[in-house]
Amino acid sequence: EGWDYCIPPTLVDVNVSGSGLGLCEGDCDQNSDCNDGLICWQRTAFGDIPGCAGVGTGNLDYCAPAETISVTITACDGFVPSTVTTEESVKLQLFGESGTSKFLYVNSDGQLLLPENGESLTYDIGAFVSDDLGTLYRVKISVEDTNAFCIQSLSVNAQNVSYHFSSAEYFGAGVYLSSECSTTYMQLPSASSEYIPCFDDYVTLNTYEARSVFELTAHSCIGDTSGISSTNLANSLYAAIVGKKDSSNGYVSEIVRLDTDNGWDSNVDRIYHLNLATSMDEVIVVSITNDNTEDDICIDHVAIDDSMALHLSENYIGGTSSSTSTLNAIFEYPVCETKVVGM
Repeated sequence: EGWDYCIPPTLVDVNVSGSGLGLCEGDCDQNSDCNDGLICWQRTAFGDIPGCAGVGTGNLDYCAPAETISVTITACDGFVPSTVTTEESVKLQLFGESGTSKFLYVNSDGQLLLPENGESLTYDIGAFVSDDLGTLYRVKISVEDTNAFCIQSLSVNAQNVSYHFSSAEYFGAGVYLSSECSTTYMQLPSASSEYIPCFDDYVTLNTYEARSVFELTAHSCIGDTSGISSTNLANSLYAAIVGKKDSSNGYVSEIVRLDTDNGWDSNVDRIYHLNLATSMDEVIVVSITNDNTEDDICIDHVAIDDSMALHLSENYIGGTSSSTSTLNAIFEYPVCETKVVGM
């Protein structure tokens, strides 16, 4: 009571020819129909016009504030980017209902440093955008630097609308981005026994659907020969994750390499923070394969998040002594052959 509030202007139909239109005025057909600092926001039916109130007239387009973009990046806990300070090393591409942006460089124009150790930094890249994108539905992010950068969350503010890609739904414990990943999984900065993925291509983030983030824990058996060396592990160990979405009766799968730059000793828990592009809510089967023909590995338990596998089809896989290269960790009974990769 007694307080006054700022409210956005209401959509107004000024004319249908479109010229010299002000904020929230229509109908416009192109950016040049609007005054300086404004763009023509194309919409269907009664879609929202950023920065304006009201519904206006269906299918008419209105002048909105010019596109402004800011990006907030949060580094992984414990990560210090000692050498990843190259100008224009982090880049984004934005996909909207009305168009696609060019590649936008984040750490440029005097803002070269990247965040570290859980820190968040915000970068203003609005000067690089001139076209109206409309409602954002996808972001692609990559790093053009051989020194990997570890990111755990990202926020994009476009046209005064914020899109947050959180750790819980998109990045998990974090992901490494690099132009050249030496292995597919690298040690988590804050935990030496945990590994997060390294992507040397774009990571795609959809505003309408989260990525699939799971913790895959596997324990190597007790015994001097139960582990596998770093040389033999490279390009040999991978997992096929089979799951389903709550809203669908079908099953989906994705295969990930489990390469690391060190060996896997015996009697050790190893945690892989899976970050899958394939959307799934529940994991049914994990098939772990070792296709190295010289060195086997013994695995005696597998878990996804806090759920232990109900059954392991094998323990020793790969090498010369085991009879198979793949073990199937079953998380749901009954399980059909069509759900198991490699059976």
